[in-house]
Amino acid sequence: MTNHIHFIVEQGNDTRSVGELMKRLAARQTRLVNKSENRSGSLSEGRYKISPIQREAYLLQCCRYAELNPVKEKMLTKPELYPCSSYRHRAGFEASS
Repeated sequence: MTNHIHFIVEQGNDTRSVGELMKRLAARQTRLVNKSENRSGSLSEGRYKISPIQREAYLLQCCRYAELNPVKEKMLTKPELYPCSSYRHRAGFEASS
């Protein structure tokens, strides 16, 4: 996606883990983009949004949404063509590393 990303992560036992992950990712991405584009300031418009997934059916729905979003937005014709996706791995096109 050109203006946002989707993550589906397992929380684990540490309730701070997702928040800390998002904080570090945002800081690192901001530093890299600002350095490469010789700019300063924030990249995001606001805080990330989170939706707890408690049912397997909802997990499948979220995975479908995230993996098919580039196709829906007409960025490409097949989800396996999107380079920033786990679809190729999930669909069995790539072995796990």
